[in-house]
Amino acid sequence: MTNIETPAPIVAFLEATNGADTVVLVERDAKRVALRITTDGRGSSVSSGGSGRGLPGIRDRVAALGGTFEAGPDSAGGFAVSAEIPVHITSREGQLHG
Repeated sequence: MTNIETPAPIVAFLEATNGADTVVLVERDAKRVALRITTDGRGSSVSSGGSGRGLPGIRDRVAALGGTFEAGPDSAGGFAVSAEIPVHITSREGQLHG
């Protein structure tokens, strides 16, 4: 993949983990792109201190693309953010479209 820019809300989320172990998983196939970010919950900050829309902004963007979004505590005591966005590939052009 090229030209990948990390959206500001995700950067803020990663910064807020404050030393926690964080795993970022990105998967892509012909039908979808999936993103999952998990932390072990250690060192998370209560306030992001940011001025953006954070997780609600990501939820809106994912929904606008026809995708699904979840964020919250996970079963291991950490925090997880997951998004899945449908992908359309135009075979004539061979280009990826969200």
